[in-house]
Amino acid sequence: MNTNKKPLTIEEKLGLIRGRAVRFGLKRHDLEDAVQEVVLYLLEFTPDPAKANGASESTVLIGVIDRRLKQWLRTNQRYQDLVGRCGAM
Repeated sequence: MNTNKKPLTIEEKLGLIRGRAVRFGLKRHDLEDAVQEVVLYLLEFTPDPAKANGASESTVLIGVIDRRLKQWLRTNQRYQDLVGRCGAM
């Protein structure tokens, strides 16, 4: 990871999360829930410069954000499937 640059601010990280969430196709009503889920994980995450292989902080965070958004989408879809099955009974 490039350690010469200043770390991203929380506002920049939120912008990055929102941008990635929109690319995943999340609508306004789901966007804030997903952002909240990802930002909680991101607050605990600390990138390891040794494992970053020269990547910038934003590049590392994009991978983490994408993984958490995919997990959020899968969890949300499972819940919707469960509600649909219960409603069909």
